[in-house]
Amino acid sequence: MVVPKLYEVTFLPLSETKKRKNVKCPWSLDKLYKKWVKGVEVIYFGCAGDRENLKTDRSLRKRLTDLINHANGRTTERGPHKGGEIIWQLKGYETFEVGYLPTEEPPEPRNLEKWLNCTFKSLKGGRLPFGNRRI
Repeated sequence: MVVPKLYEVTFLPLSETKKRKNVKCPWSLDKLYKKWVKGVEVIYFGCAGDRENLKTDRSLRKRLTDLINHANGRTTERGPHKGGEIIWQLKGYETFEVGYLPTEEPPEPRNLEKWLNCTFKSLKGGRLPFGNRRI
């Protein structure tokens, strides 16, 4: 996920975040500002099709549906997209763009996601994109 060029980071007030019901565990403003990576447009790497040999469908369509549902506050206690949920604390998230890179079958999607996060981390002084918590 990327923010528009020249995006000025601003976070929604906690009361607004709670009203939207799309963040289960809101972060404090201080913690959010510390997590923000200045000078980049990429704020989250995710993947679809990463669950080899499982019955759950993690197609790109399913992942994007989960992402949209979460943005719109249609969530359960588990998410559906808990990994990057602090993105919904950013003002203007409705203008952010989602891109994709086609891959082969698993495990390639997960391997690509790991590589993107590791590369980002090595270029940005050990920091992951804003919405990513782990590799």
